[in-house]
Formats: sequence, C-alpha cells, structure tokens
Amino acid sequence: MVYTLLKLKRETLFLIKKFLLKMNRLFQSILLFLSFVTAGSFTFAQTFTDVASINNLVTDLNTSDKYGASVSFYDFDNDGWDDLTFARENDSILFYKNNSGTFERIGSFIYGNGRVKHVLWVDYDNDSDLDLFMTVYEERPRLFENDGNFNFTDVSISAGLPLEFSNNYGVSFADFNNDGYLDFYLANYEYDHDESEHEHLNQLYKNNTDGTFEKITLSANVGDSIQMSFQGLWFDYNDDGYLDLYVINDRYLFDNTLFRNNGDETFTDVTDIAGLGMNGENPMTITIDDFNNDGYFDIYITNTGGGKTTKLFVNNGDGTFSEQANFYGVLLDEYSWGALWIDFDNDSWQDLYVATGHPSSFITQPESSFYKNNNGQSFTQNNSMFNSSLVAASHSVAKGDINNDGYYDIVSHNDRFVEPFLWENSGAGNNYIKITPQGTTSNHFAIGTLIKVYAQGQIFSKFTYCGENYIGQDSQHIIFGLGDISGVDSLKIRYSSGHTDIYFSPTINTHHYFQEGDSFSASIEQDSSTSNVCENDTVHLSITTSDSIIWNTGQVNDTITVTSSGLYYAQLINSYGVSYYSDTIEVEFYQMPDITSSSNNISCFGADDGMINLTVDSSLDTNEYQITWSTGQSGQTIGSLTMGSYQYYYSDDHGCADSSTINIEEPYPIDLQYQVQNETFGNDGLVNILINGGTAPYQTFWDGTLQQSPFENLTAGVYELLIEDVNNCTLSEIIEVGSTLSLENQLKEDQLLIYPNPIQNNYYFLKTAITYKDVSIIVFNSVGQQTDEYFYSILEAGVNKIPFENKPSGLYTIRVSNSEINQMFKVVY
Repeated sequence: MVYTLLKLKRETLFLIKKFLLKMNRLFQSILLFLSFVTAGSFTFAQTFTDVASINNLVTDLNTSDKYGASVSFYDFDNDGWDDLTFARENDSILFYKNNSGTFERIGSFIYGNGRVKHVLWVDYDNDSDLDLFMTVYEERPRLFENDGNFNFTDVSISAGLPLEFSNNYGVSFADFNNDGYLDFYLANYEYDHDESEHEHLNQLYKNNTDGTFEKITLSANVGDSIQMSFQGLWFDYNDDGYLDLYVINDRYLFDNTLFRNNGDETFTDVTDIAGLGMNGENPMTITIDDFNNDGYFDIYITNTGGGKTTKLFVNNGDGTFSEQANFYGVLLDEYSWGALWIDFDNDSWQDLYVATGHPSSFITQPESSFYKNNNGQSFTQNNSMFNSSLVAASHSVAKGDINNDGYYDIVSHNDRFVEPFLWENSGAGNNYIKITPQGTTSNHFAIGTLIKVYAQGQIFSKFTYCGENYIGQDSQHIIFGLGDISGVDSLKIRYSSGHTDIYFSPTINTHHYFQEGDSFSASIEQDSSTSNVCENDTVHLSITTSDSIIWNTGQVNDTITVTSSGLYYAQLINSYGVSYYSDTIEVEFYQMPDITSSSNNISCFGADDGMINLTVDSSLDTNEYQITWSTGQSGQTIGSLTMGSYQYYYSDDHGCADSSTINIEEPYPIDLQYQVQNETFGNDGLVNILINGGTAPYQTFWDGTLQQSPFENLTAGVYELLIEDVNNCTLSEIIEVGSTLSLENQLKEDQLLIYPNPIQNNYYFLKTAITYKDVSIIVFNSVGQQTDEYFYSILEAGVNKIPFENKPSGLYTIRVSNSEINQMFKVVY
C-alpha cells in the first residue's frame, strides 16, 4: 500500500540522517546557549509540576497507529472549572470533572468503538449545553446529544452525519456562514481512493439550524482532493468577517490548503497567494495565535524531523505569510505533534509548547520542547521550568486553568501506556484578565470570536476555536497575560455575527463572563424631572436609537405614554440581530388622597357663621401637604364665612396638587304674608299667615304663646306675631284685628265681601249689597297665573256661593269686576 511505502521511506530517511542530526544538534546547542545568554537567564523560578498522578489520571493509551488520540481541556459542564476528556482506542472515553482544582473521574457514558481520534465538546444545536462529537478512523463520525442533564443520545444518523466509513481524523466547528449555528469541517486521512469517491474527500457540513446538517462539500469547493488530512481549522486570515479554512495534509506528496471564504457559502483556494503551502512536508498541527502582538494571527506547524522541520508562518498583515521558524528560534527537527501557544508567565507574550513522539519503537523518544518568547523578537528553547521528564510519545495537547489562578496549565495525552502529563503552572505574579464570551445572536459558546485587549498602548489579540492544534481542544475560558500592566483601557469582542461589544476599564486579575450585546445599553429619557408623578398625569418615556425596539409593554415606538405605575424597559435589536436592553426605570404614580368636605351653611340671612372642614384620607402614606384657600386662609378648617364660593388648593411634597370649590349658602329672609278677618259678631276675628324664607320648620308665637296658624277667635286689637325658624332666626310683626258691624249693615252699595278666609271647603261666599249684571270672577295663583274664570250674567244682592275647587294650598287673588266694579281679594286656601 502507498501508506506502508511512505512510512518505510520516512523511517529509512530518518535513520540515514540520524548521524547528521547529532552533529546538527551540537550546533543547535551552541545556538541555544547563546540565546540563553541573550535572554539573560538559564532557568526559571516559575515551574510546571506534573500533577497527573496526584489526580489519578490513568489512560492506558496504546494506539495501533502510534499517532495518539485527542485530549480536551474544555469545561464540559460549564461551571467555570476546566475539565479533562481523553479519547482512547476501543475503550471508553474518559471524563475527569474538575472539582475546584482537583479532578475526579466520572462514569463514562460513551464507548469509543474503534480507533477514536478526535473527541470534541460542541453545542451543535445551540441549546446552551455541550454535546459531544467523535471521529473514528476507518469508521463514521458520531454525535451525542446532551439533554442538559448529562444524559447523551447518539443522534449521528438523525442529525445527517455521513453513513460511510472513512478515515475520519480531525474535526473543527465554526459558523462559516454567520447564521448563528455551528457548521463543521471533517478531515479524512485518505490516500488510496479516487476523487470521484466523494465520501472519502474532506467534508463540509452546514448546520440547518434545526438539529440537522447538510453536506455541501462540492458546492462549497472544499473537498481538497484525496489527501492525508489531519486537521482543518477555521480562522479569519484576512479579517473580512468571514471565517476561512486552513487544512494541513500529511506526507510530502500532498500540500496544505488555505480556502478563502467568499461570503456566499463558497470558497477559493488561495494557498499559493497566501504563502501557506508546505509541499514535501509532513505537517501535524495547526496552532494559531498572535505571538508578536502585532494584531495578526500567526501559524505554527509541527513536522516529522529528519529534515522535515517545524514551520512558523508569520502573518504579514496583507493576506500573506512568511515562514520564519529559524529566524525566530522555533525551528525543531524532531518528530512533533501537537503544539500550544501559551503565555506561561503572563508577561503578555505567547510562549510555545511542542509535543514530540516518534511512532517507531526503534527510536528513543525525544523530549517535548518549550520555547520562551522574548518580547516577540525571538524565542529561547528551555525546559528548565518543568520539574520532571518531558520524554514520552506525546501527541495531542491542550491548555486550561486547573485551579483558576489565571495561569494556563498544560495537558499532554501520551501514547504507549505512558500516562498523561498534567503540567500545573505555579504562576509568576504577573497580572492577567480572563474572559469567557457567550453568544446570543451568534452561537452560544461564541466560537469564531475575536477578542482584543487594549492596555498602555499595546494590543493583545485572541480567537476562539472549536477543534484546534492536533486533534485537541483548549478551554473556552481565555486568559490574557498582562505582565506588570496595572489596568486595561478597553476590551473589544467581535462575535461571528459581526456585532462588537466594547468594555472600558474592566477589572484585571478577574474572570469576566461577557454576553453578546451586554455592553450595549440604551437610556430611557423621561419628560418629567422625577420618577414620582401624580395620578391622572401622563409620562412620556423615549429612547433615541436607530435600532428596532420593543418595550416590555409590547409597544414598538421610540416614545411611549405611561399612565400607570410600574417598571419600564425596552429590548433593542441592532442590524446584526443582537438584542440588548435599556436601563429600567420605575414610574410611580402618586395616588392623591381622597379629600372630603363638610360645611355648615349660614344660619340666618345676612349672618357670617358659615364654616368648611376638609378631611384628608390618612390611610395613604402621604407626605407633608398644605391646604390654602381663596380667602388667604390656610388649614383644613375655615369659619366666619358669609354666603359665597370658596376654593381650596391642595399641594404636597410630591409636587401633586388639587383644588375644588365649595359653596356656602344662606337662607332667604323670612317673609310673612297674612290675611286678617276682622271681628264681626264678637270673638270671631281671624288671622291666617303664609311663611316663606328662613329655614323650615317654623315656630310661631302669637302674643308670646306658641300657636299655629290660623289664629282664631280674636277680638279686635293689636297683636304681636313672632316667627322663629329651625336656626333660631326670627321675624316679628305687629298685626291689627279690626271690628266691624254686622254684614248686613256694614256693606255699602258698592262693597263686596268674600268669606271665610282662609277658604276651608271647595267654595266660598261672595256677599254683595246690590245686584250686578255681567260679573267676571277670575282667580290668580301666587305667581299671577290665572287658574279659574267664572261669568255671571246676574249676581244677586246678598250671599252667593262661588266654587273654588281642585287647587293646591296657597295664596290666591280673586278679582271681581264688571262695568261698575273692580275689586281684588287675597285669600288663603
């Protein structure tokens, strides 16, 4: 097979060159010595201590191809403590939960049937819990869905993953089309198939946003032929907002490929233009970071030694890269696998850890290498900070923070029954800032996010990945070393949606959790100077924004009118689809107290004894209040009032006011109407009265004696009538009762007499001295309205009975007239 021939050829070349390499290493040792002198130090006080055995990390890994298996330092339960996951071959996947700095092996819920290569934690369905993706060499990939309670279900088939068996290797997730869901690129380590066998190409699967994936490899143009692909990695090499794809292909017959994202779900091969080809090499890892802090991401690639040296592709900032491993001192001529950019001392410069391990059992295993970054100018190789051996068949590596001290630690998954290294960093006292971004419109775990820290004129940049290095996975909690910088000026996070959050002066030496959109806020403007307003008022709340807006009341206008107490805020959505919230404002409508009034009207006409009293409801938690009156008086009670209208003005410390008018009435003056019937036959005088005005009921005193009208059996004389109403208002009247002869002798020729008065029945008597012709008798009520009219052609001399029917009680006027007479009589009925 081609694979066997290539393997034999490689090992033969290695043995031939072994002697030459010894000489070369002697020369390199001299160079390293000079580098140490330049760096000013041979050893480091800071140390890495292997704490794997203390934490009972046992993997017993022995892969059949001697290429190792993956390791993850991802915080899989998202509790803020980085956990460990180890892939194994034909055995259970191992899970070690971090319990506040120590690891506990938990039950394995997934069996790795076959040559498991890459195990990756990923939230493929964007439900905020981490699912598990697994590649298996010569098998098909597997996807296990987490129900949120760490119960996992194999959804590989229902999610649309490939059913064909192929040589799956590394996998990398990212949102290449910026729709908020993670897609994945699956590398296939193939060599003996034809390109027409599409299932053996590398595969790009687009997330359908419904829990399923669609293969779009051919339409996207990222199949990358039939090649021995170890890994693909997503990063935005040209900073255009779309994630590009770099694929490394093993064996010197194949070349690496950089696919530029065209923004329309297609890609263009720009490898040659970018200068990222490695024809004739054996690349093993894609390890990307900004080692020289120039704002551009550089790429480190390991190799197989024997003249196949590691590569450092320095980003030129113009879409091209220059290979400068030798220039910077990170050229390694060993069989190397995974690598890590790791700022081990938090001095703000990314150092480099390179895992080594030879697949041949006839070769002594080399020691993994550590390179100290000399302020971005060069690197010094020095393993002295590791307090035990680095010799092992090390393959996949990852970084995380075991004890949350702000310093990265390292895990190395070793093969051939050598247990893993777990290098705990002792720290160096430098400052740091730790950041965990979370997407809202973007994918939940913010994969594909660019983070920049601005401090004292410097810019530090990092990018978030899912499936990086050589089949590895670093922690999602990102650490920026700051050295002796005492404060961060600002922090900028650009999510895959395109939305950017900016935070000013974030606290250092702290772990920050940021959510997409939470640096955005909107201020609510209120049209009153206080949040306390009075009932029946209206308040206008407004937000000045060009983003779409929806208030918690459901309204979508920039300005809303508020008429009730409550908390008011708005959700805004910007052009990237990112939502954020305004501040919350409480509007309290102060309830006016109930004000009731009682009043005493004036007792007697012309008096000034009116009074008003106000009662303010004390059941409310009222502030201080004041009451003033239109008279200039103040207080709840005013007196000595005459008839009129009185207005009060209520005001309180809330600024609320109310007013109302209260009328004070006075009675009409007591008015007396009376009819006197003189004495005619002795003790038959009579006085009948009608009282108006004042305030009923009345009392009448006839010559000092309490009596009621009519006053009868009177003799001729002068009498005093005193009227007193209920308010003790009085009216005094002198009434004279006269004396007359008998009716027969009294009446003269032209005289008329009506009796009795008051009229007691439905008739009265009209006595005339002579006979009259054509007499008209008209009755008027007290307001002058005519009520009756009678006509007599002959009115005989003497007594005539005249009807007086169907009338209400009251005072009436009777007019008797013809061509000879015209007399008026007032009567009481």
